[in-house]
Amino acid sequence: MAHINKTIPSPQTLALMDTLFSRTHPDRLLPGSVMTVHLTHHPTLFSGVLLSVKRKGANTSFTLRNVINRIGTEMTFFIGSPHLKKIDIIQRSNKDGGGLRRKSQKNKYYFLRDSAEKMSQISAGVQKK
Repeated sequence: MAHINKTIPSPQTLALMDTLFSRTHPDRLLPGSVMTVHLTHHPTLFSGVLLSVKRKGANTSFTLRNVINRIGTEMTFFIGSPHLKKIDIIQRSNKDGGGLRRKSQKNKYYFLRDSAEKMSQISAGVQKK
């Protein structure tokens, strides 16, 4: 029974899945949003642009990308992980503008891997606010 209790999502995880990572909720996060994730272990903080969300029930995950010391760094986080403490939303993206200041209809922002200029454009917009 102990294993089953560990695999059942906590109420906080269910709230995240129902609002931020839902397909239809009006407050959901869209790719292109800028977020900060607080963790309980090293590294304790990671900020970046949301590239993708993979919805798989309790195994829902999302990928963030940031440029650290001129090296592109991506981290994938699982919603049900016990190491995930808090998610802060710095800037929300929307389908008619987003963080890229242009109309975007992409569901996955993997094109940011190839273009450092677009990543810096997003981070510059966040630093001004």
